[in-house]
Amino acid sequence: MSKICLALVLLFTAIDSIAQNEDSIMIRRIADDVFVNGRAYENLRTLTKQVGARLAGSPGMYKAEAWGQQ
Repeated sequence: MSKICLALVLLFTAIDSIAQNEDSIMIRRIADDVFVNGRAYENLRTLTKQVGARLAGSPGMYKAEAWGQQ
């Protein structure tokens, strides 16, 4: 009985590590695509230089909200 339990634990551990590796690869591909083809830095520049401060309830918050909806 203990050999079966040990075998099951090893099997589930192996499956779990394979799934985590596949997830890591997919996350890396998404991150690479964002850095190469994304607009994250352009959006950040626009929000900081054109929209400005965005404190809750401030005019800047509403300006940023309108920018995000566009």
